[in-house]
Amino acid sequence: MPPIHYFDTITDVSAFKKHCPPGTTSLNEIQELPAGSKWSVDELFAARLVVRSATARSEINHLLPDLRVHFAEAAAACDQTRIWELLQPADTSHGTLTETELVHLHGASLGSFWAALAQFGHLEGHEVEAKSDDVDEAEDDDVDVYRGAGEGGGRRRPYSPGSNPSPSHKRFRKQRDFPDYDDSSKMRVGSSPYSESSTQQASQGSGYVSQGQPSADAPEQGTVQIASAFIRHVLQACPPQHQTQQHKPTYLVEFWGKSRKFAGKTAQEEKIRATADGELVLYQHGNDRYNLTGHRPALLEAKKRFAVIMDGKPAFTNEFLGQMTCEALASRLQRYQTPGAGPVDERVFVIAAVRQYMRFLQFGISDSYLASLVSEDEMTDSIDVWATQWFDLQNPGQRRSAVENIVALVARQATLS
Repeated sequence: MPPIHYFDTITDVSAFKKHCPPGTTSLNEIQELPAGSKWSVDELFAARLVVRSATARSEINHLLPDLRVHFAEAAAACDQTRIWELLQPADTSHGTLTETELVHLHGASLGSFWAALAQFGHLEGHEVEAKSDDVDEAEDDDVDVYRGAGEGGGRRRPYSPGSNPSPSHKRFRKQRDFPDYDDSSKMRVGSSPYSESSTQQASQGSGYVSQGQPSADAPEQGTVQIASAFIRHVLQACPPQHQTQQHKPTYLVEFWGKSRKFAGKTAQEEKIRATADGELVLYQHGNDRYNLTGHRPALLEAKKRFAVIMDGKPAFTNEFLGQMTCEALASRLQRYQTPGAGPVDERVFVIAAVRQYMRFLQFGISDSYLASLVSEDEMTDSIDVWATQWFDLQNPGQRRSAVENIVALVARQATLS
């Protein structure tokens, strides 16, 4: 059976039943589970993951389903001065200025973001097209290659969560280099690190880097840095937490940029374990101070580079999807198994970040699903996931879409009990 691209193929329950291999062991029956960084197709089927369509009317289709009710608040926040400044096109001089200079020009949080953004140049990428017979991946272990699920020629289709699987192509192009540009539809997609030396990478044109700036092929921490600067600025500038000296909201959301491990046990006493690269944390005001709660409004998963382009659009590799699914499930299960933990939230939000690109995912993991997972009952519920498109933070319009998802996440916390 040829490999499938899970994200574009398992888009409803019927597709799950059609493609799930016979004899697949449910997650609550598996005797030994790998860490989240090793999850792929087998674990996604065992977890019963179903990708749901995120389509909606055009003005709100960039928001995740549970965040759309907060669209008005998110849109209004973009008129706040500090967020409005974030949404302006980057000045061409930013690439020649140091972080200190940018901070003095724009303030600490916004200056740090512009400095982090300047480290990442435009991308070249591998465009991967499937073919009718097997591809020898030994020639490039760092490029994830998979086939479309259907038959036929190389017809392109629009990229969206829950879209139909792309048809198989008749030929395979090893590599195609694209000129420097901002269009995020041509980029590396995936999570596999390259094995070549930094010298080899530089000679292959990994992207424009401003003079005096670190390499664009900096490690994963570089992605965390830009995501952290962006998220922190939005959180500090958005209502209702933008003026805490004059008004202290009941809930306050902040970003922690350090890794956090999550783990929970299944019916087989097997751990589902994963590590997030960062997280949004929630404080609640009481007794004249903010107290940290155990609730995490969102997790961050960062990768150093993309690796796959499919049909000219970014593809979500099975491994990347598997890792984020495990993180969401481990986080939800750990909280489910912690006595007295609250508030109860059957949604887990994950922010995927790769270089200057950001994508938001919403996982639906019900209490009934977890009850089956920790017992020996037959698992019939699924984990549902919705996703936005990739937002390029170099692009002011896409930057706004990312801002509105973050602001809506903040607004959502007041609705939880």
